[in-house]
Formats: sequence, C-alpha cells, structure tokens
Amino acid sequence: MLPPLPAAIVRHVIYPVYRGMRSDRVLDILDRLELSAWRSPGEIEDEAWRSLAQLLSYAAAQVPYYRDLFSETGIDPARIESGRDLLSIPLLDRDTVRRQRKRLVTLDPVRRGHRMRTRGTAGEPLDLWIDESDLPLRRANILRGYRWAGFDIGEPVAVLPEGGPPESGGMGRRERWKNRFNNVLVLPAGEDAEGSVEAAARAVSSWGPALVAGPVVALEALAAALGEKGAARRLGAVVSYGETMTRGRRETIEKGFGVPLFDRYQMREFSAIAMECPEHRGLHIFSDLFHVEVLRDDGSPAAPGESGEIVVTGLTGRYMPLIRYRTGDRAVPSAEACPCGRGFPLLERIEGRRAAGPGRKEAARPAAGAGGRATERLVVKSKIHKAHVTAGAPDDIDCLRIDAKLLELGDIAACERILIVNATNGARLETIALEAPGGSGTIGAGGAVAGMCRPGDEIGVMAFTWSDGSPGSFSNILVDGENRFVRFLTEKAGEML
Repeated sequence: MLPPLPAAIVRHVIYPVYRGMRSDRVLDILDRLELSAWRSPGEIEDEAWRSLAQLLSYAAAQVPYYRDLFSETGIDPARIESGRDLLSIPLLDRDTVRRQRKRLVTLDPVRRGHRMRTRGTAGEPLDLWIDESDLPLRRANILRGYRWAGFDIGEPVAVLPEGGPPESGGMGRRERWKNRFNNVLVLPAGEDAEGSVEAAARAVSSWGPALVAGPVVALEALAAALGEKGAARRLGAVVSYGETMTRGRRETIEKGFGVPLFDRYQMREFSAIAMECPEHRGLHIFSDLFHVEVLRDDGSPAAPGESGEIVVTGLTGRYMPLIRYRTGDRAVPSAEACPCGRGFPLLERIEGRRAAGPGRKEAARPAAGAGGRATERLVVKSKIHKAHVTAGAPDDIDCLRIDAKLLELGDIAACERILIVNATNGARLETIALEAPGGSGTIGAGGAVAGMCRPGDEIGVMAFTWSDGSPGSFSNILVDGENRFVRFLTEKAGEML
C-alpha cells in the first residue's frame, strides 16, 4: 500500500487542478457554505425562506406533479410565507415518489438529472433523479462537515463503503486513481477475501488517515478489530452516518479509535442534512440547503424536546424537487443556541429510523435513551428464517456470506455481527455478515464457520440492536429452499409462525 501524498501538495495543487478540470466550482461553493454557517439565525432563516419561495414558484410552473397538486388543493405558492402556511402542502412519501416519478421531473429543458437509487434501508429501494447542478453542492457540503471535524482537503481520509457512499463513488480504475491523488483510501469491505474488518483495521493502522468515515455498524466493527493495533498516529476524528447513534455505540467507537466522533445525518435522496460540530450539543441542520420540519403524528410541528418525524425539503434541486418529503426517521428538535456560534438550528438527537417493506407497517427503530447502555437491552432486530447453507470455504475469513438482497430485506449491514443458529446440528455461533452477489441465493460459510455450518444445513441468521424499550421494528424474512425471499413474517407473543 502506497503512503499518502503530502497534504499540502494535494490541497494547493492537485485538488484545485482536478476541480478546475471538472469546472464544477466545488471550492468556491465550499467557501460560500463555510461563511453561511456563521451568519445569524435570523439571516439564515430569511435566506432559506427566499430559497423556499423560489422553489415553490418553480415547482408550480415546471413540475407536473406539483402544478396539478397546487391546482387541485387551491394552494397559491406565493402565499406560503410561514411554517404554518407550509403545513397546507401535502406530505410526499416514498410510495408517491414511486407512482409519480415521471411527473415529479421538471419540464425545464435546461435542467439535467443524475439517476440514483436509495439503498432501501427504510423499505424497498427507490429510484429517483438528482439535479446535476446539485452534485458539486453535495460534495462541498460533505467537505464542510469534514472541516467541522478538524479535517481539511488534502489530508488523508479512509472511507468504509456503504454501497457507494457520496465520498467514494465507484471503484473502477479511474476512481482508484482519483482517490489516490486526492488522498482517499476506500477501506476493504465486501465479498472478496480482502473485504474483512481485519484488513480494514490493518489499513487504518498502516496508512495513517487523518479521518475515518463510515456507517455506524461498520465503524463499531472496525473499532473492535483495531484492538491492540491501535488507530493511526495522525488520526484526528471519526465521522459516522447511516444508523442511529446511541451513547453505547459512541463510547465503543471513540474508545476503539481514540478520537472524537462526529455523527452525520444523511439520506441518499439529499446527502448530508445535519451534522455535529465540535461542541457535540446536537446536530446542526444545514438549513442553507434544506428546510427541515419535525412533525408529530398528527402533522403538527413538534415542540423543542419532543420527538417527531423528520420531513425534508431540498432547497436547491430543481430536476426532481422533493417538497415536504417524509423520511420515516425520528428526531428531537432543540431550541438551544450552540456555543460554537454557528447560526444553524439544532436537532437534539436522532431518535430512530423507520423500516417498511411489503406486507408490514412502518415502525420506529429503537434508539438509546439518555442513560446509555445502562438503560438499554439487547433485542433482536433482524432474522433470516429457514436459510440453507450453499457453500463452505474453510480458507476464507470467518464470516457468513449472504445474498445482498437478503441482507437488505433483513436489515443486516455488511460487516455487522450476527448470530447463526444451525437447525440441522444444533450449533450456535457468532460471526460477521458479508455480501454475496445479489440474487445469487448464496449463503456461504467461511473460515471456522464452515466447520459448523455445512452445505445443506438449515440455519437461522439473527442480528441485534440496543433498545431503551420504545417501539421498534423487527425485520423477519422467510426464504425458500433456494434462499429466495418468500415473505415477511410477523411474530406475536403466544402465536406460532
């Protein structure tokens, strides 16, 4: 593995030249975003409302779905002047986006879209379009958050992939060279033999990143694997995203890496929406880019300190505007001003995520209470029922390689710790889940797991999470003899499957 390039050369020469070749003005946008955060809350709010008014006017004129919606409901976008007025616009959910996807796209011939797909962690994957002019803004916003964590352009950053996170992109030859010259290391993870937590820990220890970014569950596994190896000598921070951050998880990750953790709330639909600053008093909403509402179940705004669903409006995208988009995630808003001096409003915490799929209702995924692990219980959140082992590879790392589609349906992440219960021989063992090709039906036992789970064995696969006792979701799926998804199962006390 080649060492990182000198940070100063990347920051002052390579990165500016690369961005100049792409003509995307990422650096200019980054400077503007950095200044935006230090304006007063009133200035930020006024500018956000101007942006929202422009978006609503554009949507009414150029987007068939909103043109008809506003006409049918008698909504005049020009009269939306306050949060109370905004409540008159119906919420947009994923099912509506699926049904109305073509009518949500602008008729404006000047706009260009970039197709993307969500990972489906809140149900089925969702296909949609991002405004191409938004892509540099998304990159700049990620870099703004990194700077909050004490990291700057050119310093080496290691990224744990999450199905292609915004920071890493794909991994073709062009991407590898781009990452190399931008001091980005995409850590091993996935289906190949190198894709192990141990390999990622070795890479972090030897390569010496200044920052590590990745999904919460992957960071937990990596923090545990670092063990006596220790984190890189110049590591300054860890940035997490993708799952609810509990106090117990934070303690595990910060202890393993030995540096502060900065949690980021993001969605593939919008990229980074909110992030912690060095004060760690909550997550600052990037309200220069998003209008965020936290709503009670009856649709009214949640009060500070009260839990509600996060509803997001992207203020900049025009190709496929998402106005009052239901995320299914829950948060607690805060009325406090952060001591850091940034003018962005705060979310006190992200409380949980919702998971929905065919044949089951949405339910909030549990998150930690204020007391941390001492007030939580470890509960099952995922199960793959009646799977059959298809292959054994004793020379592989200790793992269970599972069809990627089953992982998604079962709400199990790559590198997540799992419990295997072998119904054929009675064995019970813990290991990690790794992805096998989607649709392959593969359930492959690797390393020591292959000695206890042989081809043909019927197994159950379970994953767990910490809960404070609030209502949670249980992704319990049934597969057939060829490990193809059959249906979601519902378990109730006293009833048999």
